[in-house]
Amino acid sequence: MKAWVRTRLRELALELPDRDAATAEAISDRLAVVIEGLYASTAALGTEGPARSARALAILIMDAN
Repeated sequence: MKAWVRTRLRELALELPDRDAATAEAISDRLAVVIEGLYASTAALGTEGPARSARALAILIMDAN
């Protein structure tokens, strides 16, 4: 499942404007780490914990590359 998510994130990152394969790979790896953190954070602290900032973090990651 995790490999599928990472692959799908890479496919989606390639659809972002002006992104080459290396940039898409970096974006997908970083977003995969965010998703893993979401699983742990939500399990431990619920949806009102740090997980509620995940969308903003994902946007920062995509905009930074």
